[in-house]
Amino acid sequence: MFHRKSSATYFLWLVLILGNFCINSALQAQNPGRIEGRVINERTEKPLPHVNVVVMDTHRGAATRASGEFTITGMSPGTYTLRITAVGFESVEKPVTVSSGETVHPEITLFPQPLESQEIVVTGTRRAVYQENAPEVAFVMNDVHLRQMGAADVSDALSYLPGVHTEGGTGSGQPFKRTVSINGMPAIYSLVLVDGTRMLSSHVHTGVNVNMVPPENIERIEVLKGASSAQYGSDGMGGVVNIITKSGTQSPTLNVSAYRGTRNTSHADISYSGPVGEKVVNNAFINWEQSDGLPIQQPQFREGALDYSLLTFMDRLDATLTSNLSFSGSLHFVDAVTPYKQSDPYHSRLLVPKMGLEYSPADHWEIRPSAYYTRWKSERNDELNELLSPEVLVSYDGLPHQHVLAGAEYYHRNFTRSRVPEHQQRSWALFLQDEYSPHPFFSLLAAVRLDKAEKINPVISPKISIHYKPGIPFSLRLSAGRGFRAPTVQDLYETLYSHPGDIHFRAGNPDLEPEYSTGVTGNLVWHPHYRVSLMATGYFNKIDNLITPVDHGLEDPTKYFSPEEIPFITDSLVYVYRRENIHRALVTGGEFELNWEFSQGWRAATGFSLIHNRNQDTGESLPYYPGKSVFARLTGARNLSRDFHLHGFIGLCSIMDRMIWRFKHDQEQQVQLDDYNKLDAGITLTFKNNYHFFLTAENLLGEELHMYEDVELITTGESFVRGGIRISL
Repeated sequence: MFHRKSSATYFLWLVLILGNFCINSALQAQNPGRIEGRVINERTEKPLPHVNVVVMDTHRGAATRASGEFTITGMSPGTYTLRITAVGFESVEKPVTVSSGETVHPEITLFPQPLESQEIVVTGTRRAVYQENAPEVAFVMNDVHLRQMGAADVSDALSYLPGVHTEGGTGSGQPFKRTVSINGMPAIYSLVLVDGTRMLSSHVHTGVNVNMVPPENIERIEVLKGASSAQYGSDGMGGVVNIITKSGTQSPTLNVSAYRGTRNTSHADISYSGPVGEKVVNNAFINWEQSDGLPIQQPQFREGALDYSLLTFMDRLDATLTSNLSFSGSLHFVDAVTPYKQSDPYHSRLLVPKMGLEYSPADHWEIRPSAYYTRWKSERNDELNELLSPEVLVSYDGLPHQHVLAGAEYYHRNFTRSRVPEHQQRSWALFLQDEYSPHPFFSLLAAVRLDKAEKINPVISPKISIHYKPGIPFSLRLSAGRGFRAPTVQDLYETLYSHPGDIHFRAGNPDLEPEYSTGVTGNLVWHPHYRVSLMATGYFNKIDNLITPVDHGLEDPTKYFSPEEIPFITDSLVYVYRRENIHRALVTGGEFELNWEFSQGWRAATGFSLIHNRNQDTGESLPYYPGKSVFARLTGARNLSRDFHLHGFIGLCSIMDRMIWRFKHDQEQQVQLDDYNKLDAGITLTFKNNYHFFLTAENLLGEELHMYEDVELITTGESFVRGGIRISL
């Protein structure tokens, strides 16, 4: 028995020895090669650690070491494709050929570009979270996207987001003003923030100008879809646009850019970012621009008077005072002159100082008090708009799977303009939010806010959002909430305002009630392939007490105002459009977006939006009807050599079936705006990652652009071309 086992054992050993000999002989004949490469940051030329390098269609790969180097062994001779990925950088695919017994030494560079799934967002939860984990439906556009698209202003960039529409055209406001409509709601329901502070601008009753911050000083733009009054109170019924400016860096950086364009346009800016002391960083930015403005056909009283000059100064300082206490302060100043070629031009100035603290008194606790003052003063309409707002937020994350945030805010407003007597408004609010994440694939956000403003009853705005992200490549977000908008001073007290040559007068109404909305927003994102993402969004909003001017026909103006309030009225009867609450309105819509990285450095995106709104009492549309829009954009990059890189973009945006209300008694009330197609393109040549030469062109098709704010604006259909240089040191 023992003898038989020994024979079997000897036989087994013989088989193993022969098998090992055959394998070794085959490997020696094949003589496998190695891949020993290095990954560096294309912008700083420094090595990148912790980068994933995968040999596609195999199970082999490695991560880079602190030196940026990696090693992959045991590679059979042949041609392979390496896929290199790192958070905060563009993914790269690089072909390599491995020969028998040789070592390949690829040098790989990654260009900084935060991945969409790894973007930081603060708007939806009022604290910093990764976008892929945020329960709210939000879009993020970072500074790399802005440069790739050659955006001359914020509205240019936002026009390529689904469900976001930009409009403009004002009779007496800023000629460069553009407002934003989100989810089919008029622009007055879009809350515009800059670093979390409320932005003010001209003609605030038609929406806030998003072009008050130059793109060169923007770190990212966050767009929150759906009613946001539970987080931000009044004005957030449609959504929120939060423009995040650049902060200071630990390493000194100097950026200078300048360009010259058609329409006699000149632009220059300079910024410096770096440490001020051992624990203090600062970012200072100054921008100057002048232009003849848009060439227009209508309105005739604004033809040739859209020229402007613009000076912007922004400064942001962040200091770490102790291990548990930090300070931040910022200043935003704008001086706009229009029309700047006149001997007596009009000045409009924006001033926004802000300061805040972050204090951690104990583990899991954080207290964030802050205060800001916003002042908009315009000589054009004798307009003064002031807002003072202190607030305090307290967060606690000591509960299992939960993050609780509570806060209190106070607002003191002061407003006056032509035909609006000066009035003040005071309000306060309490806010509570709970984020619950029991599992990595599921999170729940519940928020409620109590607002109390003068002359209106307390308003409670609840909201709930759900994020479901299972272990397969799709995620689902669903939010439902209540929004509101309190009547403004202009809504309440305007005394018969009309545009030049107009016989129709717009009047305020001190008996107005707040507007309310109930909305549901759903969003589905699917990644069928690592290079492809599909997104679909739908929304439903029901609005009560919608405020809009209502035609009262010929009326005696003393019915609403005393003779002392309207001394400029000489007729006994005038056409009056008085603001009133329309009790029922409905807004529904949906959008779709496809993103495809079809080749290394090349990306394509396309999408469309379809929006419908109507007054349920009359069956007609609301004062602004966005209609349908389609967009497509292509961005690409190519390395010409080690020192020269080429980046380009082309984008097309088509707008269809828009309608507006004209508010003129003797003309058709509901007016169809002309459709238009806007084609933009640009190219940038980069040398040594420090010198960028760019050329962009807008409206290459030369179509007339038909826009509306409080008057219709029709351009002459000219292209706008600009070229310049940007230097980063």
